[in-house]
Amino acid sequence: MADGRGAQTVYRNREGKRIEREEWVELQQKKKKKRVADYPEQELEWGGGLKQRDNREEEMEEITRIAAQPFARFEPDEKYMQELKAKQDWNDPMRQFEEEQVTAPSLEKVAAVKRPKCPHPPWQNRYDIKPGYRWDGRVRGNGHEQEYFHTKNQREFEKADAWRREMANDDN
Repeated sequence: MADGRGAQTVYRNREGKRIEREEWVELQQKKKKKRVADYPEQELEWGGGLKQRDNREEEMEEITRIAAQPFARFEPDEKYMQELKAKQDWNDPMRQFEEEQVTAPSLEKVAAVKRPKCPHPPWQNRYDIKPGYRWDGRVRGNGHEQEYFHTKNQREFEKADAWRREMANDDN
């Protein structure tokens, strides 16, 4: 028959050569074995990766180490002392001496990088933002800042002037 009804199935390997059904079944089983589920030791864990698992293991080791110690400790162990030494409090008065020892006088501090400054005097602004060193000295604003400062100074002057007049009237 030309349409293939009733014909036997032709099984082929990866190269395309004809093989028997039994060989084909073996190849399929080998393919299945390559899946991750067939190797449970390599299966991924839910909720984390390798680093999280390592962290969990370290935490468990630390807990077992602490649990093995007696409840009433009279002398702290070395690990605990190292943790205390590593911890730095912001209000520790001896911290400055430790920092001096770490830097040591033999190690000279590297001079801070001198950044170029703008040669022109900065204009007045509400946020005290200094101009960049490439500024050419020309103010290109619309005058809003000057207006703001003028109004602010005028209010302060009027307030102080009113207070002076009031004090002058109280003396009489």
